[in-house]
Amino acid sequence: MTRPPEQDGGAARQGIYGSPVLIVAPLGNDARLTADFLINAGLPAMVCADVRDLCKRAPEAGCGAILLAQEVIDDESERLLTEWLGMQPSWSDIPVAIVTAAGETPLPRRELLDKFGHSGNVTLLDRPFRQGTVVSAMEVALRSRARQFQVRDLLDQNKRSSVELEEQASELRQAGRRKDEFLAMLAHELRNPLASIGTAVGLLKETKDAENRAWAVDVIDRQGMQLARLVDDLLGE
Repeated sequence: MTRPPEQDGGAARQGIYGSPVLIVAPLGNDARLTADFLINAGLPAMVCADVRDLCKRAPEAGCGAILLAQEVIDDESERLLTEWLGMQPSWSDIPVAIVTAAGETPLPRRELLDKFGHSGNVTLLDRPFRQGTVVSAMEVALRSRARQFQVRDLLDQNKRSSVELEEQASELRQAGRRKDEFLAMLAHELRNPLASIGTAVGLLKETKDAENRAWAVDVIDRQGMQLARLVDDLLGE
C-alpha cells in the first residue's frame, strides 16, 4: 500500500503536542485538506489510507488522536478499530473523533456511540463544521493524550524503581550469604590452631619432661605464626 505523501510532513511537524492526529476520510483530498489546516494550526497530523492502514501503522504510543469520517466506517473497519482500541494498555485511552455524515438523525448518532463508546474516548463532530471547531477538539484530545503518556512514563519509572530495589535487595542477600560463608571459613581456620595451642599449653602445665615441653613450645610457636598470617590476610597486610 502506498504511503500518503502528507504523512512524513505531518510527523515531522509534531510540535509541542508530540504524537499526531491520525486522519481517515473517504476522499484523499478531504484527508489532505484536514491535515493541512491542522498542521497550519500547529497540530501534528498524519493521513492514513483507511482504517486498516491506521491500525497497522500506528501503535498506540505513537497515536495522539484519531479523526474519522463516518463514511469510512463499515463493518470490517469497525471490527478492526474496536479490536485495536481494545488492545491498549491500561494507561491508554486514545481519543477518537468521528465526523458525522451531513444531515444525520439522532438515531445514527446513538448507533455510532454504541459501536465505539465502550472501546475508547469517542467524540462526535457534526457536519457542517468550522475548521476552528475541529482544531479545538483535536487540541483537547492531544492534551488528554499527553497526560496519558505522562501516566505511562510514571508507571514505567515506578516499575524501574521496583526492579532496582529488588536488584539491590538481591545484592544485599548475596552479600549476606558471602559474609556467612566467610565467617564459617574463618571460624574453621582459627579453630584448628587455637585447639593445638590449647593442647600444648595444657601439656606445659602438666609435664616437666624436657622433650614434651620442647614439643609444646614448638606447637605454640608454629600455630601462633599461623594465626598471625591469618590476621595479616584479614587486614590485607
